[in-house]
Amino acid sequence: MTSIIGKKVSLKDSNIHIDKENGFAFVFPAEFAIEQIPLRAWNLSSYSYDIVYFPPDKMEILKTINEQMEQSEALDNYLQAVGSGIYVCSIFRSTEFLEYEGLNALMENLYPSVEFLGTVGKSTYYFATLTNIPDYASESDKENLLLVSQAFSQLRDSIMLFPGTAVVEE
Repeated sequence: MTSIIGKKVSLKDSNIHIDKENGFAFVFPAEFAIEQIPLRAWNLSSYSYDIVYFPPDKMEILKTINEQMEQSEALDNYLQAVGSGIYVCSIFRSTEFLEYEGLNALMENLYPSVEFLGTVGKSTYYFATLTNIPDYASESDKENLLLVSQAFSQLRDSIMLFPGTAVVEE
């Protein structure tokens, strides 16, 4: 496949993530795979893929959650950890329906920088990033976040867009 900057990318790359429903793929930068940097990737909504940084102590709380825990304890642990997460970057798609549902406003509230990537069919794609490290982050968190932020352009340049399979309109 070809990235948004025209670079050929092998789909056999072991660091590639393909989201067929949303219609995008990208290569995880090496900086995102450093074991000491506690990042989690997940879908904040059905139409986005978000990278979230957790302070190491909160990541440990997330790791303790398991099926044997009482549901209330697991939920308490989850909420305690997730509430401390710092949303680092996101790839998301939008349509007229999703704009009406407020997805764009949500992303603009989470991420100070939202960059247009392209349009495929009725979907418009964006890359959103954290631009300022929060003051409440510890010194080691700030160092980790700085290292991750230095890989934003590498991640953005590896993004490939294609028609998604998810239905986005009622």
